[in-house]
Amino acid sequence: ILMCGIQVGSMDDEEIPGAPGVAGMTDADEAAVFRSVLDTSNIAMIVLGQEFTVQWVNSQAEAYFGIARETFVGSDKATLIESTIKSRFERPERYAETIIGSFEDNSEIESFECHLLAGEDRAERWLEHRSKPIESGALAGGRIEQFVDISERKQRESELDATKHRLEMA
Repeated sequence: ILMCGIQVGSMDDEEIPGAPGVAGMTDADEAAVFRSVLDTSNIAMIVLGQEFTVQWVNSQAEAYFGIARETFVGSDKATLIESTIKSRFERPERYAETIIGSFEDNSEIESFECHLLAGEDRAERWLEHRSKPIESGALAGGRIEQFVDISERKQRESELDATKHRLEMA
């Protein structure tokens, strides 16, 4: 996975192939730094292995979906979508079909917007979902799922539409 110019091949404490060395840091320390950086991202990320089992999630994924990391990791993503995740979306069947369909041929999904409904354990959000195959490294054949919170943009679009409608009626 190429992120910020750093090639990340694995999220465990093993050596990260192709990653530049950091003076005075062991490979395990470097891996911990990379995990920490990804964990503080505003983008929710779910990393899937070749068999589409969840290998890693960041804290934003936990917050967005209201699902503990321990529930994610090791789970088959298609099963997790069907049993837990899809019901959290406004159009659950469409969400599940789009995501699971990309697994079948491991194709890239351009991106799509989805409405995550509020629940006891999560806030309502509009998300832009991007899903891409991982083409090299220890997780080659897997996928990276990214979710960007676009709620503010959707709110501004709604306000703009309302303003346009009022102006048209005047």
